[in-house]
Amino acid sequence: AFAINFQASIKRNPPFSDVHYLKHALLSALVAQEVAQKLKLDTGMAFLSSLMRDIGIYLLAMDDREKYLEVIKKTDYDISKLPIAENEVFGTYHPLMGARLLQQWNFPLEVIMGVAFHHNPEKADKKYQAYAYLTYLAEQGVFRLGFDNGVADITDDEREEPNKSVMKALAYFDLSLNEYDALLKKAMEHSDLMGV
Repeated sequence: AFAINFQASIKRNPPFSDVHYLKHALLSALVAQEVAQKLKLDTGMAFLSSLMRDIGIYLLAMDDREKYLEVIKKTDYDISKLPIAENEVFGTYHPLMGARLLQQWNFPLEVIMGVAFHHNPEKADKKYQAYAYLTYLAEQGVFRLGFDNGVADITDDEREEPNKSVMKALAYFDLSLNEYDALLKKAMEHSDLMGV
């Protein structure tokens, strides 16, 4: 429903590529679904958490387009700098804004916490930590596949050799890099079949 109503619900253009943003969100949801299935986690919760994880970016960008352009400039297209840049400019950051919106919409706590902590899953309550780590891995996986989110990306070096945070998240699930890459490939194949 989010994907179908996306364009109709947003009247102004954001200061970034909404095509890249939406593709990243949908592909992240498919990655999360694949990883969740392998890990025996709820695939629906995983899909929703990853689909909605960056909705806070839209909230901030629509609140003040010029300020969000300043955020983008500060990040220098580096995803690891995004939450800090948002905090400097807005006094908050997109995971928190997205989680608050999903809370108002009565989404399940697994989804809310997955969104709220997808940039720092180790800080999530242990009860919801799996969904935070899963949402983080889904986002990073799509970057690894070569797709930015319209706002930021990982470096080419990180695509070749995942950073410590990705390796820590994989270790949390006792998932090897080869297994992760195989799941990414499978999600990409599903995405191609769906025309995403």
